[in-house]
Amino acid sequence: MNEFISRYQPQLSGVLAGFDRLVFRGQLALNHDTGRKGYLWANGIAWKDYAQHVAQVSQRVKEASLVPMNAAHRPVRYLSNGHDSKEELARESARLQTWFPFTLYVYVNGREWLARQMDAAGIAYNRHDNCFSWIQDFARAQALMDQQLTTDWRRALNTSPSVFIRCFPNCSRIIQ
Repeated sequence: MNEFISRYQPQLSGVLAGFDRLVFRGQLALNHDTGRKGYLWANGIAWKDYAQHVAQVSQRVKEASLVPMNAAHRPVRYLSNGHDSKEELARESARLQTWFPFTLYVYVNGREWLARQMDAAGIAYNRHDNCFSWIQDFARAQALMDQQLTTDWRRALNTSPSVFIRCFPNCSRIIQ
């Protein structure tokens, strides 16, 4: 990056440093006996009822996750084969596994995040795809970008309007 900056310095009006992508992953720790037994005990579920419970909770998660997506007119895709790149599709928004242990990936585009922060702060900019060709105040934009390092991402993700983001990492809101 320093080589790029040195080479094109006369044509640059400023440089920002920060995350281009942030990836958060969470899941219930049910993929081993200790986690599964702890979950069953904490929720008062008998081992013989585990399969039925899992099916019921999975159905509730599926139904609950559709509500905010439909309200926001966001696409929901069921991927029925292994040929589609789930990771690439998930990078467009979020990926929710609707069966235990409910692995969740949330991808945050750092530049999109910065654009929204600059909009809120009233900082003008020109943007082309994922690149800012001009920013009115680079120092203020960098200060906003630095907030990525101090953002309480757990709190930020838990206050998101979509059910599946609200529920992680504390998925008990949907499970109970």
